Amino acid sequence: MASLMASPPCVSFLKLESHNHFVKSFAVILVFLLLNVSSFHSYASPTTSATSMMVEQAKALLEWKSSLSNQAKSILPSWGQSVPSNYNVTISSSLFNPCNWTGIACNINGSITKISLPNMGLKGTLLNFSFSSFLGLSHLNLSNNSLFGTIPSHTSELPKLAYLDLSINQFSGGIPQEISFLETLQILYLHQNHLNGSIPASLGNLSNMTVLYLYQNHLSGPIPPEIENLTNLQDLNLSTNHLTGSIPSALENLTKLTSLDLSNNSLSGFIPAFLCSLSNLTRLFLNRNELSGPIPQQIENLKNLVRLKLSNNHLSGSVPHELGNLTKLVSVHLYLNNFSGHFPPHICKGGLLRRFIVHTNHFGGPIPESLRNCRSLVRVRLENNQFSSNVSEAFGVYPNLDYIDVSHNKLYGELSQNWGDCSSLTDLRMSANKITGRIPSGFGRLTHLGILDLSSNHLEGEIPKEIGKMVSLNNLSLENNQLSGRLPVQIEMLSKLQRLDLSNNLLSGPIPEQIGNCVELIYLNLKRNRFSENIPFQIGNLVHLQYLLDLCENNITGEIPSQLGHLTSLENLNLSHNKFLV
Repeated sequence: MASLMASPPCVSFLKLESHNHFVKSFAVILVFLLLNVSSFHSYASPTTSATSMMVEQAKALLEWKSSLSNQAKSILPSWGQSVPSNYNVTISSSLFNPCNWTGIACNINGSITKISLPNMGLKGTLLNFSFSSFLGLSHLNLSNNSLFGTIPSHTSELPKLAYLDLSINQFSGGIPQEISFLETLQILYLHQNHLNGSIPASLGNLSNMTVLYLYQNHLSGPIPPEIENLTNLQDLNLSTNHLTGSIPSALENLTKLTSLDLSNNSLSGFIPAFLCSLSNLTRLFLNRNELSGPIPQQIENLKNLVRLKLSNNHLSGSVPHELGNLTKLVSVHLYLNNFSGHFPPHICKGGLLRRFIVHTNHFGGPIPESLRNCRSLVRVRLENNQFSSNVSEAFGVYPNLDYIDVSHNKLYGELSQNWGDCSSLTDLRMSANKITGRIPSGFGRLTHLGILDLSSNHLEGEIPKEIGKMVSLNNLSLENNQLSGRLPVQIEMLSKLQRLDLSNNLLSGPIPEQIGNCVELIYLNLKRNRFSENIPFQIGNLVHLQYLLDLCENNITGEIPSQLGHLTSLENLNLSHNKFLV
């Protein structure tokens, strides 16, 4: 009985233990549910907020789209139709997501970070563009469209903007002062518009800027000294404006500059020596200004300089010898100045020089000796100076040379057969020098040559028959020499020839009838030679002759062929001082 009496308390204990276990389990489940409900609410709230933001951004984009011209609207078909006023923000954002539209990119939260619509044919203004709707925008590119009007001051309402490109449009008015509030801006492209007024001093507040392009506008006034605060600037292009004054000392502070372009303005004064302290420069363009005085000797400090343009100024004096120490030079443009003296002999010291353009100065003495072995050359212009060198020694073989003009100098000596190895030549001009000897037969290898001008020299002997192999010739000027013998019949091979001037020589014999096969000729001058016999009737085939047919002061006989009547486009005909039958 005792054992039977002890049983109920044991049963009660087991029931109590089971009850406690249930309570504990329920509590754990309840806590779990509460935590997940809390987590759900913390997750759902941003989603709703993000959707609201996406709708706001979508509405802003569509409002701007609706302000564009009808044609421009049709260019953005992926951009949705108008957002309904009763749009439910709790609906999945996938139903209405501007992040999937052309030119739009978003971050993981659905905030638009990039609007990139270059070359889209957009036409309209930015007046209805709600900049304040895109607080996460870091990249805005609307370049190369037909946008016009002013740049709105509320572009400053983009606190995260790092890249702004409004270039190649038709924006007018001034650069808004408020643009200086874009403290995160690193790259600013406003070039090729119709912007006017001065460069805002407030741009100096954009201390993170690395690239600033304002070129090809109508900006005027001086370069603001506040530009010295742009200490991170690497590329500055203010070219093709109406800027005046001197080059400011503020630029000395821009030690990270690799490219400086102030060309095509009205800047005056000397080239300041402090520019030569910008040792990272690879491009220095100061051409087409009103600069005067010499090139600073300190230019040798620009060890990284690749391209130098100082042309179209009033610079004078001799070019510093130190220029020849810049071994990375690829392009040197000093033309249309008043430089004098000898040019530094080692200008191609680094062996990289491709473009050497120094024409229309007062340079004298020898052609820089390093040019002889400068096989990298592509374009050389030395014309209108007083260089004096033997042409057979001054020049070498240039496999990449496309264009060379050494006309109007004091060059002498004979032409080398090596010119025939300059296989890329399309333009060879050596007129108005003192070159003697014969035209090398090696010229026949210049099958890409379009212009050959050896006029006004002292060349003699016959025109080589190999000239017929120069099948790309469209302009052959050999006038004012002492060439003799017959005009080779191979002239007929020059099917692209448009201009042929052999006047004022000693050429003799009949005019070859094969000249009638040069059917593209528009200018033919054979005056003041010793041509004889009849005018070949095949000249009547030259129906494109327009500017001149001049055969005067020869010994031509016989009758004037009636076929000349076919030259209905001819404006000037001169057959005088011959021996025609009357």
